[in-house]
Amino acid sequence: MSTSPSLRLIVCAVGLLCCTAASAQIRKCVTASGQSIYTDKPCEAATPEKSKEVADPGVAKRLSEMNGQNDLDKACWTINYRMGQCYARIQEDIRMIFRDQCEIPQRRFVKNQEAALYSNRRQAQYVAKQREEELDTIEYHQRHAPKSRAVLRCEELESDTWKFLNQNFASKIQPDERQRIEYKLKYQPEKTTETRSSSRR
Repeated sequence: MSTSPSLRLIVCAVGLLCCTAASAQIRKCVTASGQSIYTDKPCEAATPEKSKEVADPGVAKRLSEMNGQNDLDKACWTINYRMGQCYARIQEDIRMIFRDQCEIPQRRFVKNQEAALYSNRRQAQYVAKQREEELDTIEYHQRHAPKSRAVLRCEELESDTWKFLNQNFASKIQPDERQRIEYKLKYQPEKTTETRSSSRR
């Protein structure tokens, strides 16, 4: 399965930004087939085919913006995953705002994750092994494994969702919606919650 230049850029850029060496020089390498690859290594060592380094002064800024977008997309997906795993009552106003603002970021995150998995067969094999081990973390490639209450944090799901929306989409929340939601959060009684996996026990 071949990958498009834009897809190759996304996969390589996301991987690069996970690196802790923030001060490393970032290079833009263009292969003979026209693919752009961003790396902190010399082009000859980072690409499977012949390539040359191309000057790109704005690369660091663009990669930083891509990383910020990827973090937002993953946060949307993670909260939605927790909603699907928890029997937690959440205000309908909060659900509607979350659905409106996170529908596209969630889809984009899933699309990029699937592309990253299939772009490298070795990575896909490693992921398959992790699925068998059923690691207790909320990651896309481990989404089918059962999760503990400590990881899902169902009791904090409503407040976590509201905090996330305020931090990232404050301008999209209407004043009357905000007032109504915060009133209910302050005065509503405590709710009992459980995970879907625990309900099966």
